[in-house]
Amino acid sequence: MKEYTYYYFDMNGDGVPELVIFSNNTKSFDDNIRYMDIFSFNTKTNKVELLDIEKAGSSFFLGNNKMGAWYDETGLTYEFYEIDKNGDKNSKIFFRSAGYINDITKQEEGVYMVGFGEESEEIENYKSLAKEMDEQLFEKNSIYFLRISKEQYDQVTQNYFKSRKAAEENIKKVTYTFDELFGKFSWNN
Repeated sequence: MKEYTYYYFDMNGDGVPELVIFSNNTKSFDDNIRYMDIFSFNTKTNKVELLDIEKAGSSFFLGNNKMGAWYDETGLTYEFYEIDKNGDKNSKIFFRSAGYINDITKQEEGVYMVGFGEESEEIENYKSLAKEMDEQLFEKNSIYFLRISKEQYDQVTQNYFKSRKAAEENIKKVTYTFDELFGKFSWNN
């Protein structure tokens, strides 16, 4: 029980708080991956349902039903998505930045991109926009990235990073220990 962090708040905006259990244990059987289980109470069936399971190593809350994640590969990739009341991920968008050494100038330069997943509702408009701009889309793991300027990157990520900073403070208000959330528990009861 002490190897978990518990969050209790209305994550999907349906008026009923969800219980989110975050595994703090990094000694799991599957290569130290931590998980976040999201449980919701279905008022129609009067039952608790498992809404979603997330790999929690890099995921974080941004607000009601909004999540973010980051990946440190060659460069940084930030992800934004929403979870609907069924636990499905919607509105996925990716922001990517990476540095490289220019072969000609021998100076470090940056590459900035924005991307959408293949299943995204926005993908067709995105592909059309790239074609209009006569820009090539870069595909990686079924995510299509469009190169943008640093100024454009800063502009499109501005609200994302503000939300992330606010979420880091707000999550403290809905974080509990097991005893705080459920009271003293004895396995002998």
